[in-house]
Amino acid sequence: GVLQLLNKLSKKNKVKKYKKYDEEIALSLGSQAAIALDNTRLTDNLKKLHYASIMRLSAANEFRDNETGFHVKRVSFYCEVLARAIGMDEEYVRTIKYASPLHDVGKIGIPDMILKKPGKLTDKEYEIMKRHTSIGGEILRNPDDDIMAMAKQVAESHHEKWDGTGYPFGLKEARIPLAGRITAIADVFDALSNKRVYKPAFSLDDTFAIIKKDAGKHFDPDLANTFLSIRDEVREQDEEIAEKIEELMFVFENLLDIDDRGIQTLMRDVPADRLALALKGASEELKEKIFKNMSSRASELLRDDLENMGPVRLADVEASQKEIVAITRKLAEAGTIMLGGAGGEEFL
Repeated sequence: GVLQLLNKLSKKNKVKKYKKYDEEIALSLGSQAAIALDNTRLTDNLKKLHYASIMRLSAANEFRDNETGFHVKRVSFYCEVLARAIGMDEEYVRTIKYASPLHDVGKIGIPDMILKKPGKLTDKEYEIMKRHTSIGGEILRNPDDDIMAMAKQVAESHHEKWDGTGYPFGLKEARIPLAGRITAIADVFDALSNKRVYKPAFSLDDTFAIIKKDAGKHFDPDLANTFLSIRDEVREQDEEIAEKIEELMFVFENLLDIDDRGIQTLMRDVPADRLALALKGASEELKEKIFKNMSSRASELLRDDLENMGPVRLADVEASQKEIVAITRKLAEAGTIMLGGAGGEEFL
């Protein structure tokens, strides 16, 4: 940056010449400003790294539950917009955005035979499943910052219900932490509107209707009403994402001529959720080419990602596009990609 000093004035408002000590003061101020800017940049980078670590940990846990990393990202998004809609300050909004993805971290302690069961749980199995809230609290105990402190609250309280019939503590109304009440709506909304092993996806209209019906019973009624008021934001995001996915098609259609080694390089360098976002708009031919170069388990997970992909943050789609274009460029420069698809060159 530039620090410019003009028209030094005397006490009589006459222009004076700058002296050596004025220059020293200006340099000192500039140095302090530069240090402050560097510290701010470093802090922002640490926050981004913190969030990325949380998302990866959360996504890894989701794979055990036959869900995907998209679930935690969508929950994070819903919590963010709902917290902002009720007037929370930006610090709170940021904290719940980063903390809410860890709401189900305790599922890491639940046996696969229960976690992945495609049918209804028995009463005994359900009691074991309920323990994930307490396990999550234990995993996140003794938090050392605001994000982890809220994450602990969320993990323990997102299954509490407004009428006191939830678990693990049977908390009622305002005794349930606000972060838990917000995450409860976000988690249920996403679970209903997306396919799970035990149920099909509900339409957005049906999902909003259920949130409305359970306001005052399962959900904080004021929060539920606010969430209903931002339904257009959710729908608009879906439309914008559809347009972005169409853009991603151009780049990925250019990968049709890539050899198997190039495909493997792509899968190694691009995070799985980014790959799924891009493949959402790609041809079946390219999808099959990707699938055949993956292990059976990885292919199964990616197919599930594509099938279950619901609303995601537009920022994630844009980040996906940038990452994949960078990898595509790297592979093209290495000679492993034959650019032949229309429109791809403009991205590269």
